[in-house]
Amino acid sequence: MSCPCKPRVKLSSGPQFPSLRSEEYSKGMDRHGVLARIASLETDQATERRLGLSGIHEEHTDTFDWERQWYPLAFVSYLDPKVPHAKELLGVRLVLWRDAGGTWRCFEDKCPHRLAPLSEGRIEPSDGTLMCSYHGWRFDGEAKCTDIPQSLDAKANAAACNNPRSCAIGRPTKVLQGMIFVWGKSGPSAVAEAAAKPPLGIPDLEMTEGIPSSTVQGVPTMAFLPGYYRELPYGWEVLAENLMDPSHLPFAHHGVLNRRDDEKAGHYRMDVRHSVDSPTGNTKDVISVAGESVRPRVGDLQGRAFQFNPPSLIRWYTYLRDKGDASKHETLINIVTFYVIPVAPGKSAVLFQGYFTATGIKSLPLPAKLFFTLRPLWSAHCFIHMVFDGDSKILYMQERLLAEASRTGKSSWQRKYYMPAQADRLVAAFRKWLDERGGGGPPTRLPQQLPPLEDRQEAFLDRFNQHTRHCPKCLGAVRNFERLRIAAVAAGVTFLLALSSALGRGIAPLSPIPVGLAAGALVSLAVWNIAGRFLKKFYFVGYNHSET
Repeated sequence: MSCPCKPRVKLSSGPQFPSLRSEEYSKGMDRHGVLARIASLETDQATERRLGLSGIHEEHTDTFDWERQWYPLAFVSYLDPKVPHAKELLGVRLVLWRDAGGTWRCFEDKCPHRLAPLSEGRIEPSDGTLMCSYHGWRFDGEAKCTDIPQSLDAKANAAACNNPRSCAIGRPTKVLQGMIFVWGKSGPSAVAEAAAKPPLGIPDLEMTEGIPSSTVQGVPTMAFLPGYYRELPYGWEVLAENLMDPSHLPFAHHGVLNRRDDEKAGHYRMDVRHSVDSPTGNTKDVISVAGESVRPRVGDLQGRAFQFNPPSLIRWYTYLRDKGDASKHETLINIVTFYVIPVAPGKSAVLFQGYFTATGIKSLPLPAKLFFTLRPLWSAHCFIHMVFDGDSKILYMQERLLAEASRTGKSSWQRKYYMPAQADRLVAAFRKWLDERGGGGPPTRLPQQLPPLEDRQEAFLDRFNQHTRHCPKCLGAVRNFERLRIAAVAAGVTFLLALSSALGRGIAPLSPIPVGLAAGALVSLAVWNIAGRFLKKFYFVGYNHSET
């Protein structure tokens, strides 16, 4: 299905990794040439307006249809196939479940009988149907009702089940690259429309049993940020904008990713362009940014490229400059991907993954390779929590300020944002695309009514409800740490009782037996305390930017 828009600029295909060269760049190559190159980043405001905004103006003949798109709602590895799972997309509550044939299905989360949530139901082991827990109605994978227990006889049951009104409302689903994609709209034409438009997977990666194993050019990959899912207390609009703004990393994530005290932290040279990407055979509006940034703590320049591919895919690339053919992934260091999901007004979700290529793996010291290879998945997720925690309060409040300024129903960013630096070019391009082509954003966009303001960190940094309860690896770690605490308490009590008995028998307090028992009690207390500290990482950890 081709995109109907007709951009007036020349379009180029695929992810682009240009090396931005100029005459001024070749001069003054002191300290990796950073100082001379950075000078070109500090252009005046008039130049920024000319390059950052005029270069992205296009006229479109149609509005992007947010509902007739595929959205990944979950990693398959996160879902227990024996139970239904509640989800939400574009303000509509849905249920994901696996039928008797092993196919993942998606229904609107309401029983046609009396609108009970099907996500509160169960998957019947006898026939693999989805049973509503309110009155026991059952549905097969095609959303057809197969049994109504309240029917007085078989004939009445068959008649009722054959009535179209007894059917659940199904949506097309597909499993791709270990993710479950769901079509954004229900209705009689949904199946045909979804069949005509393949879901947009990560076009750079080849998969082996759902796990990325190499780039499409055959370069091996290794996950350093494994599949991470999190529900967030702010909307798609500000989340997507945030993930198209790499220059905030040294400041919002000081000490976690980069450092704000690094020389030239946050400086980017960016060149915005619109292109057409065809990873699935269908043309898409794609906003591409190619540029350079200063590598933290090393000081040389590295190539960067960023892409927004609607409705939800954002990709970051890092590559070596001036070495090999970037288009063949010879110089590609890593790929980071985000699927940004519009859940409801004031709510979004993200599916996040990051991969080193062979070039990136070779550049790692041995301890780092061992760390990324051996660390448990829950540990990686706890690290990623810190990254999203660093943005949460900022984006939560930013969305409300935008909502106040958007009460007229019109986008307010051009009146309220001041973006003089090249680092803001991708955000500016994204915002203009939303206004001119995207209809202002998904149906969940501002100025929709937002949930009530909640200023407690425990509400918007709620790791357990936003991630842990969905992630089997993190839930498993929680259970293990809870068991460890119980075992530590039991061991500590045992050591103390034994110590009391030994002292009661007149054994000298500083003799080996009492000292060993006391040491065992202290070790048990330390284990209990350390396990408790780890447990907190799965529930809530406060974040204060002024203290980092």
